[in-house]
Amino acid sequence: MSRMEEKFGENCGENVGKLWGNCGEKWGERLGDKLGDKLGDKLGENCGEKLDEN
Repeated sequence: MSRMEEKFGENCGENVGKLWGNCGEKWGERLGDKLGDKLGDKLGENCGEKLDEN
């Protein structure tokens, strides 16, 4: 394998790694937001019901 091929392989690997990393972060944030919203809504409803009972 030539030095050019090695260099290309390294760069390619890094770039793909970065892309996957960014993709993972974005999905993580989206999932986090959705989960957060759902949890927030549930907590809000439960708190509201408990307050209404008292």
